[in-house]
Amino acid sequence: MFFNRLNGKFQFILFYLLLIAQSTVGYDIVKNESSSNFLTTPEITTWDTDKTSFYGQFIESPAIDNSEDFLVWKVNRGMGYIIKSATIIKNSVYLTFQHSHGNDVVCINLDSLTRKNFKIPEEIINFSSPFFASSDKQDKILLSTSKRIRIFDQYHLEMENNLKVSLDCRIRPILFENNLVFAEGYRGWSMVRIDLDGNKIWECKLPGYVMSNPSVYGSLMIIQTRQGSYGGQATTAINLNNGKILWSETTDAYGYGVCFDDDAYYCFESDQFLCPQKTEAWIICRMANTGERKWEHIQRGGIQHRPVVDQNSNNVYAVFNKIADRKRGGGENEVICFKGDTGDICWRSKLTNPVKEPPSPSYEEYWPALRLQNNMLMVLDEEDVLHFFDPKNGDLLLSLDLTPVKQIFSVPRREAVLIDMPLIIKDKLLVFTNLGFVSYPIK
Repeated sequence: MFFNRLNGKFQFILFYLLLIAQSTVGYDIVKNESSSNFLTTPEITTWDTDKTSFYGQFIESPAIDNSEDFLVWKVNRGMGYIIKSATIIKNSVYLTFQHSHGNDVVCINLDSLTRKNFKIPEEIINFSSPFFASSDKQDKILLSTSKRIRIFDQYHLEMENNLKVSLDCRIRPILFENNLVFAEGYRGWSMVRIDLDGNKIWECKLPGYVMSNPSVYGSLMIIQTRQGSYGGQATTAINLNNGKILWSETTDAYGYGVCFDDDAYYCFESDQFLCPQKTEAWIICRMANTGERKWEHIQRGGIQHRPVVDQNSNNVYAVFNKIADRKRGGGENEVICFKGDTGDICWRSKLTNPVKEPPSPSYEEYWPALRLQNNMLMVLDEEDVLHFFDPKNGDLLLSLDLTPVKQIFSVPRREAVLIDMPLIIKDKLLVFTNLGFVSYPIK
């Protein structure tokens, strides 16, 4: 009762301050006393891009101390743009914008509050977000569309390669040993590796089309595929050096992603099994190099997000949904922490609402509703409430209603919606919508 009262007060204050975001105000944040990490916004400062065009030449933004200020970035409403995706690369936000007359990418440095813009030459509506392709090339950024992959230098945003390819826009390409690996064609049924001149090195045929972004550790890549409605779904491991399949298992369950422990000795996958009689949520632990099952957790209900692993403890976290159907349903809306090596349950915490559904994996790029950062486990539910859990014991530290954040940007006939899971970069929490984003400090 005490926490609920404080949390409600926090949400009211946040809602009020965001609605009057034309002034600078100070206030004390309300926090759960058991939490050492909490949100704080001692000052609110807005920088409304309606007053200064969001596009044009490289400019200097107002000098603002980010460690103390609440920042609001809005899309210029008169220009008709929407934010397609947002990606953090080191300490910069890369926003991809969609418009009927073309597409743009804007890079905003969160330390200096400077920005750079560059346009996507062809008029392609559907394109993925820019991102680091792999850990071995941290100075490169890939931007992929349905017909091209462009490689940019991260520091100067200068294009180094522009390759014409046919690839699946839902699946992010991988930069491996200065070569590109990607799912070929619409709903790719094969993975292909090419050099930067476009020459094919290998092609690996798959048992179905790829369902989500591959998980990569060194030269090991694990992907999940699907075929028909109730059968043929598989988990497959590929050697990136030669394109050979290391192992493959038909699960007959829809895969929602794979993650590795700290040294890729184990991998953990989430699968949802559907049939006319029941719906089940699975977490499967395997030997990453052989696919051998070490343990599995099966319960009634749904799972639609990949698990995450604490690289220090190797604990595994997963979110589950209750299915209301009397015949096929069951389960709980909850977060469960497993010991990575044994599958023993460390703790489980109930959620009031189901976890937010991801975009349809058959048509759109996946984004998560579960994230582990700064010793906090974040879960986003279907009502756009962001919950912060202590990963050690499952205690709820804070619940933040993001509805007031969306209301900052919503205008008549243009409603703001979340486009990605909120995330933490350094000491800031960032919340992204299709019409703008906010950044405010965490202490």
